[in-house]
Amino acid sequence: MKMKRRAILVACNGDSTINPQKILKGTTTDIESWYTMLQTPHLGSWEKDEIIVLKNKNAILSELRSCIEKSDANFDYLFFAFSGHGCIKKNQSSEIMKIQLHDGEIDENVLYSTSSRCKRKTIYFDCCKKIEDISLIRHIFAGKKEKERFISLLRDSPEGIVKVYSSSRNQEASDSPSFTESLMKAIGNIIENIGNSKKNFYPIQEVVDKAKSIFPNFNKQQPEYSPDKNVLQFPFII
Repeated sequence: MKMKRRAILVACNGDSTINPQKILKGTTTDIESWYTMLQTPHLGSWEKDEIIVLKNKNAILSELRSCIEKSDANFDYLFFAFSGHGCIKKNQSSEIMKIQLHDGEIDENVLYSTSSRCKRKTIYFDCCKKIEDISLIRHIFAGKKEKERFISLLRDSPEGIVKVYSSSRNQEASDSPSFTESLMKAIGNIIENIGNSKKNFYPIQEVVDKAKSIFPNFNKQQPEYSPDKNVLQFPFII
């Protein structure tokens, strides 16, 4: 069975006309790192036409919703990475994780539908998870062999969603150093030593754990890994 993949990489550094002091300088670098890493053999040999990048003024609600809807309808696996502003919106009855795009906020739950074709997803957020009262918030390179092995491992994995957050509930996410920087270092360290490993693949949980151990801001910001109960692991590094 052929598997179609889609990666959506989103960087939104904030709106300088609203709050210049809240501009995040590292978001574009984070997403460019993901774009490069995904194309390496160890992360699945993604083709450039499998990857969509939305940055800053192009990271708008309608465009992202359209990309997600098309992915849910036409693809078998989604990798989504976001770097930018985020928070938990709280009211009397619920808490909702929101991410900030150029023209407004979007609920993380739009990513989690598994009722369509796309039943395997890895979702990564590098953003704050500070709790905010909802009434106070203003909208602010690779070979074919490795690619085939990655897709084969993915096809054999259970259906479900794996979520990774760069911060825990009610925490802010550091822009410099960002957790994505530590994650990229962890990926590089694993790839450098993968020849000595007997593992079939590394799941993202192991990579996150290694990144935590070298993250300079860990005492203030604890990343979270949150898989569906039925999900064992998706391949991440091979």
